[in-house]
Amino acid sequence: MFKRIAFWFVLTASIAVVLLSSFHAYYIRTDGGGQLFWNDKEALLFLQVNRTGYRMTYLGVLQEMVREMLPFGVPKPHDTHSSVVVLRMTADSIERDILDNFWIAGIEPFEGALYTGNLLPGGTLMKWAGTHFERPTPEELKNYYAAANNLPAGPSYDNVAGWSKRTIAGEVARQSPTDYNETDTKITIELEGKQLTFTMNSGFISHEAYVELRRPGEQKPQRIWSLDEKPHRVSKREYEAAFY
Repeated sequence: MFKRIAFWFVLTASIAVVLLSSFHAYYIRTDGGGQLFWNDKEALLFLQVNRTGYRMTYLGVLQEMVREMLPFGVPKPHDTHSSVVVLRMTADSIERDILDNFWIAGIEPFEGALYTGNLLPGGTLMKWAGTHFERPTPEELKNYYAAANNLPAGPSYDNVAGWSKRTIAGEVARQSPTDYNETDTKITIELEGKQLTFTMNSGFISHEAYVELRRPGEQKPQRIWSLDEKPHRVSKREYEAAFY
C-alpha cells in the first residue's frame, strides 16, 4: 500500500513539475523620478522612466517567491529599458517629448544651458537643445569640464546660470517604526508674469509618482504626469511590445 501511495505521489509531483516548467508568466515593473527646471520663460520636467521585465516559468515564480523571503532574494530582471519623458511648459502650453534609450546622469546648468550624461552604455555628455539632447561643440565641452568642480549640486537651488531646480519628491515623515507617510510638495513659479503651481509626489510610499499643475484661474490642478510603480503581470504580447 505504501509503495502504491509513494508511486502516485512521485508521478503526480513529476507531472506538476513538468506542467509548471512548461507555462510562462511575464511581469513588468516601472520606476522613475524627475527634476523640474525653470527660468523666466519656460519650465522643463525631465522624468526618468526605467522599466524592468521578468519572464519565467510557473516553477520559476514559485522559486522566486521562496527567494524573496530570504536575505538578498531580489530577482534579477531579464530585460530592461530606460527612457526620459520631457514636458516643456510655457505660461500657456505644455509639449511632450520622449527620449528613448536614455538614462539621465543628473542635470547641471552651465552658461545658460542644461547639461547631462547618458548612463547607458556608449553614453556621453549631452546638452539640451530645446526638444532633445545633442553633443556639445568641442569648445563647449572644454569650457564645461574646466568648470566642472564649480557646478551646483543638490536637490534644489535658485537662479544658477539662469535656472532654478526642484526634485520631484514629497516630504516623507515617520509615523511609527513601521509606518511612513509622504505628503505632497508644492512649488509656485512664475513664467512670463503668470504663476504656475506644481504639486509633486515621488511615490516612495504609495508607489504612484505624480506631478500636478495648476494655472491661474483654474480651480483644480491638472495631473500632467503619473507613474504606477507597482509590478504588473502582463501577457506575452504586452511584454514583447515593451522590450523588443
